Amino acid sequence: MKKIYVLALLLGAFSFSSNAQVELTDDLESYNLGAISAQAPQWRTWGGVDGGADDANVVDDEAFSGLQSVLIPGNLATDLMLLVPSAPTSGIYTIQFMAYIPAGKGGYFNMQAALTPEGSAWVQALMGGNVFFNCDGASGGIGAIDQSPAGQECTVFSQTFTYPEDQWFKVDCVYDIDNEVWDMYIDDIQFFFAEPFAFNTQVFIELAGLDFYSATAHNEMYIDDVVLSSGVIGTEDFYPRASCRAAR
Repeated sequence: MKKIYVLALLLGAFSFSSNAQVELTDDLESYNLGAISAQAPQWRTWGGVDGGADDANVVDDEAFSGLQSVLIPGNLATDLMLLVPSAPTSGIYTIQFMAYIPAGKGGYFNMQAALTPEGSAWVQALMGGNVFFNCDGASGGIGAIDQSPAGQECTVFSQTFTYPEDQWFKVDCVYDIDNEVWDMYIDDIQFFFAEPFAFNTQVFIELAGLDFYSATAHNEMYIDDVVLSSGVIGTEDFYPRASCRAAR
């Protein structure tokens, strides 16, 4: 049984229903090992080509549940999009995933604010900051939002946080779309509160998804047990819903 742990803290400045409606779950178990983007519609590459140089692989090296996860390695090429199928434009929405980063390694993701047609290269729509784990390769267990004007420079930090190395940890990104701000929790501890959807001149259109990118040569980030939900995910145990694997 997959367990969704408690997201106990409410967003203090927000008013919303705590009844989450789960849109999608993905435990990575239904896929073949190897490139993921051709195996499910919620995963796609930045370049829009299944199996291209920027595709990520399903692996069995590490897993939070079951035997498989998806790996974002330090090849400076992998660029995997996790799409939000409903692309919401209002309300509260949560993207939750489990992550594993070995000691001395790093990771990265950002939020994208506009969809790009399938089969075409993604048009940059970065919002919600550049979230780095061990940005410089010498700060294991320390993460930060980088707000460098050019992005992904690992130089100007608006927020910092801690995370455990060499063990799985839960990441909750809770987006208040109406007010264009978001919160982030690591293992149910809140580190960011009301961080703005702001990056250069980008205009918010929709919560399109997360971009997991090989931002550094020491990147080694495993992702497992993804949950996408409107509202805030509460305390509940449930079996994964219908397989997220789908034919294209």
